[in-house]
Amino acid sequence: MSYEMLSTSETDRDSPPLPLPLRQGHHRRTQLWNVGTFVLVGIVAVFAGMTHADSSRLWDSLHAERERIDNLRADQLVQEAKLSVAAGGGTAGGAGGSSMLRTVVGGRSFAPQYYGQGTCSSADFLASIAKITVNPDGSSRNLPTDNTYELADFDYSFDLPAGCPKPHVFTSAEACDLVDAFGGIFLRGDSLMRHITNALFMTLRNRRDGAVQQDQDVCFGDRMFDDQKDCRKIALYDSQDKTLFAEPVCSNKTWLYFEQTPCPVEPSAYVPKFLDWRSQLPTNKSSLSTVVIQSFGLHCHMLTSIPIFGVFKPLLTHAASAFPRPFLLWLGLSAPGSNKPVEYLKTQGANQITKYNEEIRAILPTLQGESETPAQGSMAIMETYGMTDGAKSFDGTHYMWQVNMEKAHLILNYLDLLWGETRALGGLWNLTELCPPGKFSYQCSQQ
Repeated sequence: MSYEMLSTSETDRDSPPLPLPLRQGHHRRTQLWNVGTFVLVGIVAVFAGMTHADSSRLWDSLHAERERIDNLRADQLVQEAKLSVAAGGGTAGGAGGSSMLRTVVGGRSFAPQYYGQGTCSSADFLASIAKITVNPDGSSRNLPTDNTYELADFDYSFDLPAGCPKPHVFTSAEACDLVDAFGGIFLRGDSLMRHITNALFMTLRNRRDGAVQQDQDVCFGDRMFDDQKDCRKIALYDSQDKTLFAEPVCSNKTWLYFEQTPCPVEPSAYVPKFLDWRSQLPTNKSSLSTVVIQSFGLHCHMLTSIPIFGVFKPLLTHAASAFPRPFLLWLGLSAPGSNKPVEYLKTQGANQITKYNEEIRAILPTLQGESETPAQGSMAIMETYGMTDGAKSFDGTHYMWQVNMEKAHLILNYLDLLWGETRALGGLWNLTELCPPGKFSYQCSQQ
């Protein structure tokens, strides 16, 4: 929808802009008012035998009412539009005006691991994550000295608040099966998002050095996340990396990609870069909804205008008409560690990060349809502040293996819920009946 600002009085210049259809409707009402009022006054004057003075007073009264309507604030008219749109079953200024499900997931070999375990929905799960506090004896707070950094040793440092069961710890096979049921995962952000990507690769490959392109005796466990350049230079960003030909990620069935973007300052390039990656997906993947996960802030001076124009508006505009529609997730900023350097506390301290997270939570719902769920394609928020508050940090910003594995597995649990909810809504596109695994079928020879 195109928005244009109406000329307003001095007191109304800070009012919200009127949508163009409202402005046009406003002008049409103005024209009809002028013509209708003139005719009405004439008729009343003739039949009532009014004097010229009487008709003048009636005209003045009607003119005063006309002035009152003209002076209605824009927000009142916008509210009127929202009520009208709601009555019509659409969304006002959101990410789509159709109730038709446009998210699509594929079949899985394993049953859902978290979906169906109680009554916890994806929205409930995210709400529970936002309330997490690290247990006093949690591993992220008290680092174990005998940690082998193998997936089998991993467990959470917290419990979810009442309402949602403990998150599942995915095996490599389960994680590959889950990610394969989506078109792919496209991650974008700064070093904190890169570390989540590292943890996802460690899980998918079931290797403690799974985040790098080649076997390493150094880049594993905590050493992978201290943000030293030696490991970063050989970090794995693409599941289709050609250096993995001998041991492809998830038997080369999974598409996962990380784009390092500390601060998205090119709104017009945000979606094209994503679509360029998506255009490389094989047919069986491009037929399914991709998952787009992003987080920015520390490198953007905590300016909420950056994600609004650099992320939310372009991505939600694309999603409004895309088929299949992507699943969208925003990660809130983590808590600053107790060892945050003093020179960064003024701009990246607890108050600044909390304020930024709160502003994002308030802004995002105004940019998309309130009636849509994450399974239908609305952008959701996964908060990470509570789960990192009190956890050990290398430098006050970057966290260790334990925290990044927790973030990665919370994302996997969330995707498991999205898959189950999308299937329940009728969004399962399962080609296995037409194209049985291991059997040639001309219909699926190009998959």
